[in-house]
Amino acid sequence: MKTGDQESGGRHVVDMEKVVEERSRLYTAIEQLTDSVIITDTDGVIQYVNPGFERSTGYTKGEVLGQNPRILKSDKYNPSFYEKMWGVLLQGEVWHGNLVNKRKDGSLFEEAVTISPVTGSDGTTVSYVSVSRNVTHEAALQKAKEYFTFIASHELRTPLTKLGLFKELIGKVFGGDKQSEEATLICSGLDETYHDFERIISAATLFSSYHAAGSKKTEDPIYIRADLMSNVDKARHMVRDKQRDINIELNIDALQPDACAAGDQFMANKVFEELLSNAIKYTPDGRSVKVSGKVDGNHIIVEIIDEGVGISKERIEQVFEPYFSLESPLKHSSGRYNYKGGGLGLGLTVARFIMESNGGGLELLSAGEGKGTTVILRFPVFKR
Repeated sequence: MKTGDQESGGRHVVDMEKVVEERSRLYTAIEQLTDSVIITDTDGVIQYVNPGFERSTGYTKGEVLGQNPRILKSDKYNPSFYEKMWGVLLQGEVWHGNLVNKRKDGSLFEEAVTISPVTGSDGTTVSYVSVSRNVTHEAALQKAKEYFTFIASHELRTPLTKLGLFKELIGKVFGGDKQSEEATLICSGLDETYHDFERIISAATLFSSYHAAGSKKTEDPIYIRADLMSNVDKARHMVRDKQRDINIELNIDALQPDACAAGDQFMANKVFEELLSNAIKYTPDGRSVKVSGKVDGNHIIVEIIDEGVGISKERIEQVFEPYFSLESPLKHSSGRYNYKGGGLGLGLTVARFIMESNGGGLELLSAGEGKGTTVILRFPVFKR
């Protein structure tokens, strides 16, 4: 018959076996990671690196044990950058960020890094664990995309302007009742080409503007009442210019002139412009677009309601997918304010992204096809 002490001793042996087995599995998993793992003591002295670190940096384990991770420094950052990093870690918090580091051969590479403090049983930090993923390729692609959107949104405007002038000149030379079939075809082709360029540049400008403003949350004051008035006036002008019969109503009685939302004013106006364009584009002539604003607790609510084609319940979320469009982008390219003028299917995607990245939200409602659409924007109130 076993005594209590014997039973307790047996459980202790079993528990230790489980601990050893779990540690072995954990060690094997870390050794097989493609990511780079570094463990240091509280003074930053390297105690362990995995094979992923060796592959990524070119250093062997024997070359870096006992060293400081500063051997990877690329001199891309000033001392204040590292002071802020250590300020976070010394508070017991996790640090996330991208770092450009230097391999053993002197070449540079970029990593997405997470550094976590490891605490002992008494709650004090006993070591630090850094897990890094090589993002050099992704970072290069992102920079190339940003460069392309910048070029597309700025450099293409010059040929677009020339194309517009050429289109106008052709219309004057071959205009009138006796315009030939060939001239009509030329003018029609130029008009379509012009609007194709215009919509591409508009989408590129939106992306370029967002990247220029940055994806970080901004909390500057946005005077919603004044901005809505300005954007509605611009939309009315465009409607007249395109000879559309759309009534744009503005009701901002519930917004005081000093009512301020928190966010990025430039990007908020991009959102207003894009959503008004969408509402007008999908509303038939003879109908209305209604814009209103109000303060509701800690938020300023802006609603844009159109009497347009509407959206089925099944497609509500689908319209936020990049490049999704209610119209074929290849077939419809008559302009941003023309009825069913087409587009690249990026406006709502970027608009929601802008709202959410600035602490707000964008909701789309529709009772179904042919029953119009309501867009609800929620901005956090600016705290003075």
